[in-house]
Amino acid sequence: MKVQITIKLFATLREAAGQRLLIEEVPEGSSLGDVVRRVCERLGPEFRKQVLDERGEPVERVRILLNGHNIAFLGGFAAGLKDGDEIAMFPPVGGGF
Repeated sequence: MKVQITIKLFATLREAAGQRLLIEEVPEGSSLGDVVRRVCERLGPEFRKQVLDERGEPVERVRILLNGHNIAFLGGFAAGLKDGDEIAMFPPVGGGF
């Protein structure tokens, strides 16, 4: 059985991907890491290096949310996914004084 996941990309990640919204159909039981790695491979090396390190783990500066919650509090890339989940990916944000 497949589940449908929505991935929203922001700022430079959106630019690198050439799109802001992805709809992925993945096997039931897929983890967040499975989906993010799959998308990174499909979108190419420039996108991948903004999101994943050489081990396939999220780079420190990117923020990934699952249904509005930081994945650091949900088990990281091991978090399970269900139909209708939404992943949001943000590059580092700078600014201020």
